[in-house]
Amino acid sequence: LGKGRPAMPWLTPAGMYAETIGVSGSSGTSFTPGNATDGTWASLGTTTRELWWWQLCYQIDNGTITAEQTYIELAYGDASNKNSILRRLHVGNTSEAISTPLNENLLSCCAYCPVPVGSTIYARGRCLNAPDAGYQAAAIGIG
Repeated sequence: LGKGRPAMPWLTPAGMYAETIGVSGSSGTSFTPGNATDGTWASLGTTTRELWWWQLCYQIDNGTITAEQTYIELAYGDASNKNSILRRLHVGNTSEAISTPLNENLLSCCAYCPVPVGSTIYARGRCLNAPDAGYQAAAIGIG
């Protein structure tokens, strides 16, 4: 075995395809984070293949940003049942400095979540205070 190679490669998943869900043109799907509570789930779309690794993509399309901290959650399921895939913490301030502390969703163990074909992907947010307008989300799944 070479350095850096897994001892049992058949146990290590390897991506063969990617799917982007929730993008229309150059924008993501709009959602509104709740004010100190979870916002309503917004449907990003439906998977067309089985996917197992996830990345949450988000932006705030707004010319005036206030200081806020927002958890953005990605999930799959149906109208009444959701299974959380991951959460990401967004921190922004009035000078438009953005940080994502606890950016663990890029670690393979935190981004791994098998999702069956035909599942609806959802996003929602929870803001520490009144959220800015213009939140948009999309998801990239690898299978």
